[in-house]
Amino acid sequence: MKEFKKLEEETNKEEGCIKFHAYPLEPSERKIMLWEIWKNEEAVKAHFTQKHTKDVQKQELTEVEWLMKSNVNE
Repeated sequence: MKEFKKLEEETNKEEGCIKFHAYPLEPSERKIMLWEIWKNEEAVKAHFTQKHTKDVQKQELTEVEWLMKSNVNE
């Protein structure tokens, strides 16, 4: 969780990030949920170019089990 809390802190500073939160789902199983709300798809793409994002990805700490994506227009 330590690495994801650092990622959360840095990601929430990004332009286009409305909310990014990492929290444990089942600590005994070491599962976490990333809750992300972005202004638009361009902001999401920019997120994956950031050093703090790449640093966490390099550690291979995650395996995506489930992904839900929704587009809401204002």
